[in-house]
Amino acid sequence: SEEAGGVLRGLGPLDDDVPEEEEVRDAATYCLLSLLSLPPPSSQSEEEKEVLLRFKLSQNGVQRRCALDEGTEDDEDLGGLSSLSRLRRSTCFTLLHTTLVTLQPLLLSSEMTETTKAQMQSFASLTTFCLHNETDPRCLLQLLQLFSTLQNTLAPYLPHFPHEELFDAMAPYYPIQFTPPPNDVHGITQDILQNVYMDCLTWPNERMRELSVEMVLDRLRPLEKKSYYDEDDDEEEEASMEEKLESLRDLKVLLFLGKEESQDNTSSSSLHLLTAKMVTNVANVLMKTHEQCIQNLSSSKEYIKPTTTTTLAHEIRIFASSFASVLEHQKELWKAFVVHTIQTLSLSISSSPQTIHGRASTVFLSSLSATKGGGGGGGGERTLRHVLNHTLPSLLAFLEGYSGGGEEQKVTAVCLALGTFFASVSAFCECKRVEMGGMFVLGHPHPLESFGKEAVRHL
Repeated sequence: SEEAGGVLRGLGPLDDDVPEEEEVRDAATYCLLSLLSLPPPSSQSEEEKEVLLRFKLSQNGVQRRCALDEGTEDDEDLGGLSSLSRLRRSTCFTLLHTTLVTLQPLLLSSEMTETTKAQMQSFASLTTFCLHNETDPRCLLQLLQLFSTLQNTLAPYLPHFPHEELFDAMAPYYPIQFTPPPNDVHGITQDILQNVYMDCLTWPNERMRELSVEMVLDRLRPLEKKSYYDEDDDEEEEASMEEKLESLRDLKVLLFLGKEESQDNTSSSSLHLLTAKMVTNVANVLMKTHEQCIQNLSSSKEYIKPTTTTTLAHEIRIFASSFASVLEHQKELWKAFVVHTIQTLSLSISSSPQTIHGRASTVFLSSLSATKGGGGGGGGERTLRHVLNHTLPSLLAFLEGYSGGGEEQKVTAVCLALGTFFASVSAFCECKRVEMGGMFVLGHPHPLESFGKEAVRHL
């Protein structure tokens, strides 16, 4: 403690005194880093005092190193951080990270008082502020790794861990876009930055997950067309189809459909982070973006060959099917996603299946239970039956009342929709046989038992 006090004085003042020469402050920073790198004492009675002291020293040290010259006005704790060189900023981040790493064993074995928790809370808030206005990719990677360590070390012990502050610091960097310069020797790639970034966003906290999902959905959803009389000249630029495809992949990770966590091992303990409102928002954005893809394809010749638009539409259908499967045994979440989707799209299928909206709705709903090439077991038999029971009756009723003459386009669209939904049963069974092999047996009664005879008669 006495040694650290002298080192802190060399780091520079926080108030109105003139800061020390930069070389002295650099030396003091490295001295403090050496002190905080020492292993903590083995005495159990001193553990909490050591935790409190080290957090204070680390936080105070970074604040002093970032102290501005006399006469500069800035209300932030780290007002001078952005004016430091990259190496000096990096040393400050190392100071914070070293503190967390050396104190991890003590936090596991000791019960902390409210005073110590308050200091930990203050340390966490200061750490999240470090990311603001950072532009160097080396420091960005270092800070994202620091954030991950911060979450793993302090979040389990702090009921009011600053999840929102951490998210607010990270949000301006989404999406991660980085191209290494030629002859780069640091080995930093966009994938490395992206993986660490997503590790932070996927920390198991409901508020963090809610904010992260909404951020990704904002990039995925189509922009609303502005009114002619809208005086706002600052128009937001919509993401490209390639960027939307990247956002969909991020959404998979956030909703437990990424490569790290498959449908089979997604536990209810993970799904508790999702809310009905969040799941409904996901459904709405998927439906709108899928229709946007169909609209773009119908107005061009892109359907002739695979493009990013066709890939995005297909990936959205795979995503919806997989997500429906994950939610199959979560009653409220399943209703918020599957039932809401069926209620939203079924009306257009029965009233105007020949329109772009009706065609997009037919394809989306028929794929909800299973998508060919989806690489999974589809949306589940419960979803399959619910889709059929809420779409086929209205289509058959239209054919029963059709007396011929006119409406050829609608009649054709209804017949195509019937064929699409009938084929979805075959696609579902195919997916399940791939997933389960010979163990799969379709439940009784057959999903089409109530509709097959009537459909053949009308056709």
